[in-house]
Amino acid sequence: MSRQPIPRSTRELVLLEAGYKCANPVCRHILTLELHHIVWVSHGGGNNLDNLLALCPNCHALHSAGHIPERAIRVWKSLLISLNSTSRVTADLLLVLFDDEQRIAREPDPSKAPPPFRFTGDGLPALSGLITAGLVEISRRYLGAGTFGASMPSFNVRLTEAGRRLVQAWVDGTPEGIKRALDYGDA
Repeated sequence: MSRQPIPRSTRELVLLEAGYKCANPVCRHILTLELHHIVWVSHGGGNNLDNLLALCPNCHALHSAGHIPERAIRVWKSLLISLNSTSRVTADLLLVLFDDEQRIAREPDPSKAPPPFRFTGDGLPALSGLITAGLVEISRRYLGAGTFGASMPSFNVRLTEAGRRLVQAWVDGTPEGIKRALDYGDA
């Protein structure tokens, strides 16, 4: 099969899907992106949206050389599709909370560990989909004085066990782990 140019409209959709970032959840490179054919052109893959994934040149080369397995590529694509049903902010929030929990866990002296993330009430809409999906939970609520004497509720949030399993499986590129975390069919 000969390589056909990827239509501009398809290229834009793939980049929008990835939030103009590398689809590798631990890379997040944004400067230069390439479109990767999940099913390679040499194996019959086409230029349809479902077969394309935005990767930075480094991750693209690592995959092509066999260092990033095909199943990781498929997991990243499937998660982008499912997470984009709301927005890329959802994926980024999961990664930020996961990274923060990892950082806190690495602190040998618990008294020196940083406090958990605290959101004000106006941040709740960004978290509501994750909360209702059972991936994030409110761990503590506060009612404090706000601007002009008004009270602005705030709260600490953390990943649920399912949220931790999902992000870990996403980062590891394990479809089975994602399937267990989300409790849905084949990943």
